[in-house]
Amino acid sequence: MDMFYKYVNQHVRHRNNAAAMIDGKGVVITSDVQKANMVNKYFASVGIVDDGNTPEILRCSNSAVFLNLLHLISSLYCLQSKY
Repeated sequence: MDMFYKYVNQHVRHRNNAAAMIDGKGVVITSDVQKANMVNKYFASVGIVDDGNTPEILRCSNSAVFLNLLHLISSLYCLQSKY
């Protein structure tokens, strides 16, 4: 097992800090804390808040209907990938 960790440690590169970032005002951000806050703010802005509702799942009682729908979707996908 020691040989495994020796091999892994030899091939893992330890990277330095993330590169500098530019905020919305054009100011260069170099502090790790400020960069972390900037990334956090971005992900918080594009995320959604869970409302606790589970979407309704439609169940097909007729397998033929499901297979026809599946065939239609795959046909549309094939047409789209040709162009």
